[in-house]
Amino acid sequence: MPDFTPIETQEAFDAAVQSRIDDAVSQYKDWISPEKATEQTAALQSEINTLKTANMRLKIAQETGLPSELADRLTGANEKEIRADAEKLSKFTAPRSVPAFNPEKPPSADPKTAAFREMLKALNNQ
Repeated sequence: MPDFTPIETQEAFDAAVQSRIDDAVSQYKDWISPEKATEQTAALQSEINTLKTANMRLKIAQETGLPSELADRLTGANEKEIRADAEKLSKFTAPRSVPAFNPEKPPSADPKTAAFREMLKALNNQ
């Protein structure tokens, strides 16, 4: 058991108290104030809403056949308004055919290339 030394001066008392205060403060040094937490939460929520809207615009542009470059030009406060704007804008653009992605089947080639591939397979199998 360590020896007890009584505190006899105000400076010694202040030093002992300050060391305990420093220990307590160091535990919470990475914490932020409630006001700052509220600000950060609001900023992050705003960024989430912006990204959700951009994603919705891109999705609607793809569904209506608009080029992805025009997705940023779509306006509206909700999905219904954005979709109406996209349909209105799609009347002015040429329709695009987007090939469906199928990872198990390679994209089909033109008949001439397919015929050459079949002939090559036949020659290799002889």
